[in-house]
Amino acid sequence: MDQGLTGTNRERPGLRVALAACRAGDTLVVTKLDRLTRPLPDARTIVEELTRRQVKLSLRGAVHDPADPVGRLLFNLLAMVAEVAGS
Repeated sequence: MDQGLTGTNRERPGLRVALAACRAGDTLVVTKLDRLTRPLPDARTIVEELTRRQVKLSLRGAVHDPADPVGRLLFNLLAMVAEVAGS
């Protein structure tokens, strides 16, 4: 958890620790995508990293598989909404 920092800032100690703690087969649970990140490029980078490390992403209880084409589409739509909502 990062107190006083928002998803607009990728350089957050809590995010760094959470991502480093993820191992293959884990699921990173996030309440809302904009809590993870707001800029679309950052969202894509984080998901690519998680996918490469075989870590799934759970947003509000729904597990998104970015390796699946439909999962990628849904994630990108959510990421675009998060970016615009944070503007």
